[in-house]
Amino acid sequence: RPRQAGGVQARLEGLPPAEGAFARADGPVEFEFPKDHGPHPDFQTEWWYYTGNLQAADGRRYGYQLTFFRRAVSAPDERSLRESQWAADQVYLAHFALTDVDGGQFHAEERFERGAAGLAGAEGQPAFAVWLQDWRVEQTGKDTYRLAAEQEGVSIALELTDRKGPVLQGEAGYSQKGPEAGNASYYISQTRLESSGTMRVNGEEVGVSGWSWMDHEYSTSALSEGQVGWDWFSIQLDNDREMMVYT
Repeated sequence: RPRQAGGVQARLEGLPPAEGAFARADGPVEFEFPKDHGPHPDFQTEWWYYTGNLQAADGRRYGYQLTFFRRAVSAPDERSLRESQWAADQVYLAHFALTDVDGGQFHAEERFERGAAGLAGAEGQPAFAVWLQDWRVEQTGKDTYRLAAEQEGVSIALELTDRKGPVLQGEAGYSQKGPEAGNASYYISQTRLESSGTMRVNGEEVGVSGWSWMDHEYSTSALSEGQVGWDWFSIQLDNDREMMVYT
């Protein structure tokens, strides 16, 4: 499953700049789950990236992507105590895509929303959840999750079971992106999510099963001057091993 970070980073950078002191990734930290599957609003940018390869009982193949992005629009030391339920210090965007491999079709949708009034958000306690309107991933048990999204006749509803637990990328979850101090992210993956459920394409509901992969990253400044992004590939092998490659 190839993915690319530069385009999303550029979209997030296009939002109004926020001055002030954001937290920075400057070395390994101790993680606590499910808390650290949830949001880290003192960092400027964060994303949860779900992708998967699925198959119907008759052999038809599908791929999906459901991703959520959080961007702080005010720094921690500038956040107000506004009483309005519409007041937001965070904005969210989300992508939902589905590939019908054998049907030769690709469907993609995008949404934006403020992190207020229950419209979009994320939480890590008492259990993990991230959502934008009715697109949602939520923890249902110690190692189980529910994923759902629907847009214009295309939908997906999956139950995910984490068969390996969190994988800490880089140095114990500290992923250096550039040579300067702080140009790094905290990076957590779930590399072997057993997946089953249904999807609807062209008015037909199909039962599917397969494997998914989740990447969760948060940072304030990950790119050095002259860097425009990175490409990365998540590879699930038949021998129950996984590989991450990025350039």
